[in-house]
Amino acid sequence: MLESLIAYILGGVIGNTAFAFLKGYIPEERLEQIQKLLKQGKKTEAEQIAREELETQPELQTQLEKRLTKVQNTRLPHTSSTTLYGRTKELAMLENAWAANQTTNILVLKAMGGTGKTALIKTFLDDFHAANAFKGAEAIYTWSFYSQGSSEERQVSADEFFEQALAFFDYQGEPISSAHERGIKLAELINQQRTLLVLDGLEPLQHPVGVMHGDLKDKGLIALLQQLAAQNQGLCLISSRQAVTELHNKPLVYTHNLEQLATSDGVKLLQSFGVTGKSSELEAAVKELHGHALALNLLGNYLKTVYQGDIRQRDKIPALSDEREEGNHAQHVMAAYEIHLKDSTALSILYMMGLFDRPASSGAIQCLRDANIAGLSDKLGDNTDWLYAVQDLRNQQLL
Repeated sequence: MLESLIAYILGGVIGNTAFAFLKGYIPEERLEQIQKLLKQGKKTEAEQIAREELETQPELQTQLEKRLTKVQNTRLPHTSSTTLYGRTKELAMLENAWAANQTTNILVLKAMGGTGKTALIKTFLDDFHAANAFKGAEAIYTWSFYSQGSSEERQVSADEFFEQALAFFDYQGEPISSAHERGIKLAELINQQRTLLVLDGLEPLQHPVGVMHGDLKDKGLIALLQQLAAQNQGLCLISSRQAVTELHNKPLVYTHNLEQLATSDGVKLLQSFGVTGKSSELEAAVKELHGHALALNLLGNYLKTVYQGDIRQRDKIPALSDEREEGNHAQHVMAAYEIHLKDSTALSILYMMGLFDRPASSGAIQCLRDANIAGLSDKLGDNTDWLYAVQDLRNQQLL
């Protein structure tokens, strides 16, 4: 516990809220000394000062234990790989944005689908959890809007997000009917401590580009983000397929366009699935897919499953190297899977999943199973066949 408290103090000298709290127990000149030592890279000496203060002040220990980080990080979607390949510069950028929170209030990761935005965020969060005292964060709250679905005509709402977030940040008042006022109140609560707020997959709450300039649809989110852009003790991290227009030209907001994987990193990703072949062939495959992370994941699994990982067999996937439209590489790999899984329970399950543009509930899936629809759920077999097929699809990272 003592080491966690020391790490909290070292992280706390960066944030205004935590710094103000620490000044109530530790002389300001000692806190400034810790800051100076950290800037000089003398972490051991800074830790010793923090240890001395904790050992001589039992009340400081008690109060810090009460302030240790509260965390909700279960709302991000599953990603196909547990290892992130490449993205070293991007991870450093995220670390710097958190450490230098006085210059970055909101950071937006913008990229096409399947580029690896969520995987990057989850790796960044994993680093937080591995660090003592969560690198000075006093609260970590994550939310994914992918559950809202991706259909443009679908009515979406941030109501559930605000309900859950206000409760997490201990809002005790009457229900707030005004969306704008909910956003203002949540920003106020977030700013009561140094918070890492993650909003993943924001695009369902945005109008399509070209329609109302891609503006946000929810007034509460607009108010929340505009408030955090102006004042934020921590960091708000957003991922989306399009820019957040309401944040344009805000001085403490940074938008990063996430590029596709570098060729060398794409090769490592393919090799992680057991794909083998000449370096020139592996590099050519990555370039054919333009470094698209999702397409490379699908290709690696497909080659491993169907062709024992032989990279030369990729030419049996029609038009794989010809497409440049967003998502089409991945679609061609899935088309090859469709041929490979023909007339199987696994293919019927994939057809069923394709009916949903958001996470499907077990009840909705069971309804489709029970309906015995021709060409969809009439070839599922018994429950044993279903369970084996589901496990097989998970092993291939298709579910």
